[in-house]
Order: sequence, then C-alpha cells, then structure tokens
Amino acid sequence: MSEDLKDRIKRALKGKYMVVCIGNELRGDDGVGIYIGRRLKNAITTEFPEDCIHRIRDEKPDTILFIDAVDFGGEPGSVIFSELREAPSAISTHRLPLSLLIELLEEVKPKAYILGIQPKSMNLGEGLSSEVRKSADMLLSILRLLM
Repeated sequence: MSEDLKDRIKRALKGKYMVVCIGNELRGDDGVGIYIGRRLKNAITTEFPEDCIHRIRDEKPDTILFIDAVDFGGEPGSVIFSELREAPSAISTHRLPLSLLIELLEEVKPKAYILGIQPKSMNLGEGLSSEVRKSADMLLSILRLLM
C-alpha cells in the first residue's frame, strides 16, 4: 500500500505546493496532523484550517495537501488520500469543512488533496493511539522522501 500511496502523493504534489497539517493535540488522535507537521520541513501546522487562508492567498500554491485526522468510517489508523473535492464533506472534524475552505480560496484555485488518518479516539487528554502513530510514522517516511 505505501508504494502506491507514495506514487499517488508524488503525482499530486505538482508545481508550487503547500502542506497544511491540521489538528488538536489535546483531543487524542485529532493531534495526528500536528504530530506530522512538526516533523516535516516547511509544513504549516494549525488547529483550524481557516487560520491559513491569508498565507495560502499570499503564496498562491498550485497544490495544497491537507493532513488531518478524518473520520471516514475506516479501521483506526487506516489512511485516505483523495482530491478534496471528491472526499465526503462529512469527514471534517473541524468547525469549517475543508471543502468550504477551498471555496473561500477560489481566486487562488489550488488543486487540493486530503491525506487523512482514521482516528481511534478523540477523547480529551489522550495522546495518539498506537494505530494512528504507526500510520503517521509511515506517512512521514513517505513525505520526507517527496519533500
């Protein structure tokens, strides 16, 4: 799976790209985006996706890769990679759905992707579950090769 995923991410990261890692470390597996973002060079880390609108508008990337915990009904630690416009709108765990964020950025018109990990638990005060940490570390090894 990781070779296919690596190839798909590599094809997606065309032109000038930004990696936006989203999450809340206080809510268990919801912190996976921040966990990945702090370990990647040049990634933007934020709790709320709307916090990076101005930076995206200023930098005008061709492609944005959002990394987050997303509830898509999979097994804990499973990974989804999709164009954001093709991803189900219900997967966002944040107050502003990522699809709405892209609509707000229409003048930039970036190609946007979601790289998400199915959380096991988003209970307050818990750290990352072993399943989610294992997937996050696998994604980090892939992303480090590509960035």
